[in-house]
Amino acid sequence: LTLNRPRQLNVLSLAVVKKLLEVYAGSEADPGVKAIVLQGSSEARVPCLCAGGDVKRIYEMRLDSKPEQHHETSYDALSFFAAEYVMNSFLSRLRTPHVALMDGIVMGGGCGISVNGKYRCATERTVLSMPECAIGLVPDVGGTYFLSKVCGEMGTMMA
Repeated sequence: LTLNRPRQLNVLSLAVVKKLLEVYAGSEADPGVKAIVLQGSSEARVPCLCAGGDVKRIYEMRLDSKPEQHHETSYDALSFFAAEYVMNSFLSRLRTPHVALMDGIVMGGGCGISVNGKYRCATERTVLSMPECAIGLVPDVGGTYFLSKVCGEMGTMMA
């Protein structure tokens, strides 16, 4: 399974999240699927599994709307995050082995689609980041859970 939005560093859109959930659910129903291997497109300008959610698109939706439409664009943003959280929760309970090839950039939602799976393979080029913490947001996509599991309580401090 390849994330193939190389110009956007494989960020997650609502359509991508829905497709991932569809693939994960399909793998549960198909006994012929022995494992899912997730990777980023090799066409990205830098090594990258996923640079997170498409926050730029969510911001643009808000800018493109009129003030009386802001409740609709807020709903669209909430729909994205709700779908992403459902997908990450499903991934964390997936019976089909899930292997995330974490080569290069793995940020925010990229952490969610890798760390919440059963197996992860990081390379010497892996850069793991939860950038929402820099602006005072609580790490989402399971971040407070997986950061608390880092050896030596370092992750608890980061969370």
